[in-house]
Amino acid sequence: MFNAVCRCVGECLSRRRGKRSLGGDVVRFLLVAGLFAQLSGCARGHYRASADRETYDLIKDRASNRPWATEKGFSIQPDKRSRIADSSDPNDPALPNPGPNLYAYELPVLNEIVSEGPQSKESGTLEASEAAPKSTDSTPAETRIGGLTVQPIPKTYWESLPDGCLGRMMEFLSVREEYQKRYGEGPPQSLIDQSKRLSLKSIIQLALIESREYQSQKEQLYRAALSLTRERFNYRPRFAPNGLRSDGTASQTRSDGSSENSVAVGSTAQVNQSLPTGGSLLARLANDVVLRFDGPDGFTTDIGSSFLFELNQSLLQRDVRLNPLIQAERDLVYAARDYARFRKTFFEGLASRYYSLLQTYRSVEIESQNYFSVIRTFEQARAEVRAGVKNAPNQVAVDQFEQSMLSGRSGLISTWNGLEQSLDELKLALGVPTETSLNIDLGELGQLTVLDEIEVAGGRVRRWQSRVEDRLANPNPDRNDLVNANIFLIERLLEWFELRRKMGLSGTDTTGLELQLAEFQVGTASLSVQQAEVDLAAGEATATRNPIIMRFQGNAALNEATLNQVVTMIRLAGKRSVAPSEIDSIQETLDDLREAMKALYVELDVVLKDPVRENLDALLSQALGIGERAKALKASLQSLLGDTSDQPSEAELLGKTIASSRQLLEQTDEWLAQTETGLLPINIQMDDAMATALVQRLDLMNERGRLADDWRNIKLAADDLKTVLNLNAAHAMTTRDNKPFNFSDEESQTRIGLSLDLPINRIQQRNNYRNSLIRYQSQRRELMAFEDRIKLDIRNRMRDMAQTRLQYPISVTRAALAAEQVTSIRLQLALGVPGVRGVDLVDALQDLRQSLINVANFRIRYIIADARFALDLESMQLDELGFWPHINDPDFQPVRNLLYPESAGPTYGDIPPFLKVSKMLKRLVDQPLPGESAVESE
Repeated sequence: MFNAVCRCVGECLSRRRGKRSLGGDVVRFLLVAGLFAQLSGCARGHYRASADRETYDLIKDRASNRPWATEKGFSIQPDKRSRIADSSDPNDPALPNPGPNLYAYELPVLNEIVSEGPQSKESGTLEASEAAPKSTDSTPAETRIGGLTVQPIPKTYWESLPDGCLGRMMEFLSVREEYQKRYGEGPPQSLIDQSKRLSLKSIIQLALIESREYQSQKEQLYRAALSLTRERFNYRPRFAPNGLRSDGTASQTRSDGSSENSVAVGSTAQVNQSLPTGGSLLARLANDVVLRFDGPDGFTTDIGSSFLFELNQSLLQRDVRLNPLIQAERDLVYAARDYARFRKTFFEGLASRYYSLLQTYRSVEIESQNYFSVIRTFEQARAEVRAGVKNAPNQVAVDQFEQSMLSGRSGLISTWNGLEQSLDELKLALGVPTETSLNIDLGELGQLTVLDEIEVAGGRVRRWQSRVEDRLANPNPDRNDLVNANIFLIERLLEWFELRRKMGLSGTDTTGLELQLAEFQVGTASLSVQQAEVDLAAGEATATRNPIIMRFQGNAALNEATLNQVVTMIRLAGKRSVAPSEIDSIQETLDDLREAMKALYVELDVVLKDPVRENLDALLSQALGIGERAKALKASLQSLLGDTSDQPSEAELLGKTIASSRQLLEQTDEWLAQTETGLLPINIQMDDAMATALVQRLDLMNERGRLADDWRNIKLAADDLKTVLNLNAAHAMTTRDNKPFNFSDEESQTRIGLSLDLPINRIQQRNNYRNSLIRYQSQRRELMAFEDRIKLDIRNRMRDMAQTRLQYPISVTRAALAAEQVTSIRLQLALGVPGVRGVDLVDALQDLRQSLINVANFRIRYIIADARFALDLESMQLDELGFWPHINDPDFQPVRNLLYPESAGPTYGDIPPFLKVSKMLKRLVDQPLPGESAVESE
């Protein structure tokens, strides 16, 4: 090609011979040369595609079928849906718009995104059928606590919370139901977060698309492979830098009134190649073309060629020459391992953020429930004080309730604020703008919460089981106490079974248990009637100041107890499959009697306001009439239930209750024994876990490889201390007289030589050698420290997990105890039990709040620790989507694995097999493998 251009230029100039100016010829020459230069180059896209093709092939070659294999279709090209994707020309990228850019980002379509809207506690998005039923009228629903009518939570308490906090609270069904009790309808759309909800899988998917950190790690691996392409290229025949070039010069010389014009064109092609022996080859072909015209001899040409073949071989320091390729090969493996390790760490970090967010959401729910509880307590106390209830708390207790309410509000707002900060931090980790609306799918939280509730419900079952046993152990058990304990035990059992059914953990038929509960409830209601009869008789015997009102109160209390007994008997009739028509008839009569009692109380309020208090006799007569009708209704139910026999004695009733209690305890023992409780243990032994990590960890493989690099550098530094002895061989051929490429041995020259550099001045080399020895020992200690840190992490992780497993049942027991304490203290305060104060309820509510938070925290902490433990052992295997399927899988167990992966190569890394390294360096690949063989030899 160069000669063709020269001939073209020569013909052009020859046609111009005889003219005194070469301006046009020079212009034509430069145009031809410029066109040639333009055609000989390649576009940017070609080089980029070439680099990608070769680099990806190297990554695939060094990572496929290895423990550090990359994901399928590895590429540094961002997903087109990503905000980090550059839509400008990839070969000439444009600078970004400086913005400001706010609310311009749209979340890409993800397969795992669920629909918008609030969610129930149990799972996923709240369906219409799950919504709290709307009230039939505009009046908020009322509740009765301690005999007083207490309105739902007043509006002021809702309005005192920020809208953002209310929005997060509305994620939970219990809060939405409470809101509907107050307002008679569900929360408005303005309080419902319509953001996209992400599960853990969709978080991982979004991170793979948007994460800047993930993209940087991919590019780091790419750059390591790109560097290797340069080193590998040296071992192929290659044009040297500027090794394919052509120079052209046009000149004009004037002397003694005459001028001589000439054009000189030189072209050179030089090819180099590094040899696997540590040497190098050079081949160079040069052409010189000189065209003279207007000279003494007219137009003349002088064309010649030269060819040079040269070999340079280092005889004593070949390892030094080979080291750049060796190191580049090993660096690519290091980068591939680092990338594989990063993918697992990346997943673990996002999973930790996700579960920590679930943990915070759970705290929001618990704080909300606590806030409602203390509001109800405070409002009830104020209502009792205003109504002048006999057992109403004093003002100090009311103030304490208010303090607790304010603390509950403050804690709820703080937890919400922490949740918002955590969501923003998640967005940064994902690479999503912080102003983007984003939410978490709480379906998994619902499942985890139900599991915790099952544990707490089981703890309450065991607590009441123990109380029943304590009452049976009494030589003279009280039947009333025993019956009440059985009722509480059965209620806790039914709650426990219901929660287990939600999770598909139990198919136990509870029909018999519900029947037994109804029978016990009839029994305790009967005892209440007996006590009311005793109180009535005692009141009539001691009533001296106003016997009519005392008799009225006693008969009214007896009527209430009788009607309550009828309610329990109706429930029992339903459990015994009595005809619904007969039950409905009795229910209608019961409703009439209840309405009559309400009307009676209204008339009593009117009479009591009259100082004369007339018509008390009439009210007493009405109360006695209602009592007779209630007794008749009870007798009808007894007949319907087949209970027409004579009333058994107290001893017979006690014996029957004791027998039923013992049977219930036996059943409870069987049910509890068939269920697994607590967090499942990790079965692997600590020594096996440490040994597994020391064999399988990818980052430890890299540390061993880097130690081997320092060991290899000792050899290279020692080579620099030696005499430099190089073999040089060259053969050159030339042609002249316008005969290019007509090479022959007659015009050739061959030379062979040795270059010698004696080790006379080696101070710098000596210092380098000594430093290499120090660096090796330092890196050796670092390797030891790295192994020790791995073992320490394993030991600490297993200790922490074991501690969490021990702490979890303790927190469950505390939560069960706190829940029972809240129920008990509320009842005792309502009954006016001496010594029970309002601060006791405040403390109990705080204990319940904290214990429920602890239960949730320990379970989620265990899930996160389990993922980190799998990462520590290198047993976390990601799928093609970058997800670890065993996250939160209770059946997953890490196993002892001391088999070093066969595809991982030598312990201290490999050396390209085609390189002819010294025997000393070959020792690198002959070291024993870690694992079973090493353990057996110990």
